[in-house]
Amino acid sequence: MNNIGLFGPFDLSRRDGNTIRILMQARGLMENGFSNVTVFAYGTCDKTPVPQRRVGDRLFPKKFPFRQKLPRLGVDLVHAHHYHGAMLVREPVIVDMPSFTTLQTNAMYQHVGTAFKRFAMRRVFNPLVQTPIEAGIIRNARHVIAASENIRRHILETIPGVATPITVVTNTIDPRAYEPAQHSGLRVGLSSSNFTDTIDLGCLDFAMQVADRLPDVEFLIAGPMSAEQGAALAARPNMKPLGLLGFNDYRTFMQSISVFLMPYGFYDYGGSKFKLLEAGACGLAVASTTGGAIGFEPEDVLLIEDEPEALAERISALRDPALRREHGMALRREIEARHDYLKESLKLIEIYGKALS
Repeated sequence: MNNIGLFGPFDLSRRDGNTIRILMQARGLMENGFSNVTVFAYGTCDKTPVPQRRVGDRLFPKKFPFRQKLPRLGVDLVHAHHYHGAMLVREPVIVDMPSFTTLQTNAMYQHVGTAFKRFAMRRVFNPLVQTPIEAGIIRNARHVIAASENIRRHILETIPGVATPITVVTNTIDPRAYEPAQHSGLRVGLSSSNFTDTIDLGCLDFAMQVADRLPDVEFLIAGPMSAEQGAALAARPNMKPLGLLGFNDYRTFMQSISVFLMPYGFYDYGGSKFKLLEAGACGLAVASTTGGAIGFEPEDVLLIEDEPEALAERISALRDPALRREHGMALRREIEARHDYLKESLKLIEIYGKALS
């Protein structure tokens, strides 16, 4: 049997979307009997029973690691996450795209950063450096794995004449690991691995506008934030910051709410967010902006509005427990069908076979 290396250019001890995706893939492969797999990364995760090996270090600049290739990993095929991960390996490569960075960078820096950074990223780095490199990685890879149909479509529309096979392998969780939430009233939750992160920036401002329109509804906020953000929350009696939560505390948080809020902007060109999948697995109704729903299909099981007042009205309607349960269980069924790590890892086994044939 051929040896496969999963490489992620990040530290697996930190729990975020990047690390969850690669570790769930490795776990699914092993539990489906595909054992010749090793995960390579800058740091390992001691809570996951998957063979791991620390390689390399944090590189600068992250998205342009020129002349910083890793030593050979000793595998037959590398399944590398992100285009800049694929740049670093020497073996035949499959590139895994949790997002399409070319479009994401251009859209993101219309809204965030200093004027100089917005200009530099959109007018210099993206067109002259990142876009040609990402396109070249995609063209030269043995296969492309896209985290959503949205990403696959954008690749085909943006890069002319792509002949590389592209398969959608969604972001995944283990739905069986989540119990249906038991909270009987209307309480809204919102979370982030870091509210000062570029993509999550603005979520708290939007959430505060929603909360101002629902003064009798409690909003619980999980995740680290700046002192300024914390002070803004403290000024609102119906918003409670919980700080950074560990995995078990995060599960308790999910059990203590009945609606999950996803108030993201329009600059995320990625797959479905893990927090959405986890909320749905708990049978929670999810209220989201269009940006928060990017990468998730079908969207009709979510409550989507792009104005705070309209989203507040949709949340207010969920005072009816029967309606909350209807939305929450419909979402859970979709996650069980489309985002189960065991089902999606079977696609990876098929892709590896084709890439090595």
